[in-house]
Amino acid sequence: MSETAAERALRLLDLVPFILENQGISIHRLASEFDVSKEEILKDLNLLFVCGLPGYTPLELIDISFEDEEVYLRDPQNLSQPRNLTISETIVTRIALSSLHDLISDKDKRAEISALQDKLSEIFNSVLPENALHVEIDKELRIQKVIESAIQSLHNLRIEYLNLTKDEVSSREVSPLALLNTDHGTTLHAFCHKVGAVRSFKLAQIISAIETDNPSVAFTVSSEVTDGAEVTLRDNGDDPSLISSISGDFERAGDNIYVIKIFQDRWLLRTVFSIRGLEILGPEKVRNSLREEAELSLERYRELSI
Repeated sequence: MSETAAERALRLLDLVPFILENQGISIHRLASEFDVSKEEILKDLNLLFVCGLPGYTPLELIDISFEDEEVYLRDPQNLSQPRNLTISETIVTRIALSSLHDLISDKDKRAEISALQDKLSEIFNSVLPENALHVEIDKELRIQKVIESAIQSLHNLRIEYLNLTKDEVSSREVSPLALLNTDHGTTLHAFCHKVGAVRSFKLAQIISAIETDNPSVAFTVSSEVTDGAEVTLRDNGDDPSLISSISGDFERAGDNIYVIKIFQDRWLLRTVFSIRGLEILGPEKVRNSLREEAELSLERYRELSI
């Protein structure tokens, strides 16, 4: 697509301060910097040679030379400063920087981006206040990158987690162990320092995650934590999709009998209590936990009924 006159004029305005800061730059490199051909740059330089302020005598023209493949600029007239960004360019740049800041986990690079964001905000605050823009990229992807960085660097995470069962948000520090992907989403398995045990956190329910400088807890984790424990269930209902809605990792073991993987006993107990016709067949310790929980619930119910 051919270049418009406006596009060329903008390049000419950028060429003058750039050459002024890079005296002696080669024509080849200049063409590379502005992503045009050498012939196009030569046309631009020849045009700049006859540009200047009204009067257009040699005293008012831009003094530029480009002999022996090197470019020198001695008198830029009033074009010594780079042109300012337009409001549209500022908006696009600030959105891009905000997205980049969220995607990058490297602390030093994030600090550099933040400094550039502050500089742009200060320069253009009169036309585009700091709070006028709010940018949020894929939150789960951003949090996943923070978690992956913490796992690799063996650092703890400080997270805010939404517990849907209790309808509350809690803050806690965790030592991340692994990220597991299933058909129902990604889950973080981590040692929670608040409860002193390994817990599972659905990525979709992690509101925020920050990598800390604290080293992760070093301990041996059983295969049940990282690989999941197998539980056998019997579905006495008529809905064939019931088990698949509970777990994306299951195998059929007979008529209405399925083997699923779990990472939290408490999650399984809540699930069985809330779904009619679902029965735990094994292992025995999980069946016993369910029986004890049911008896305790009945006892509390009787106390309330008195």
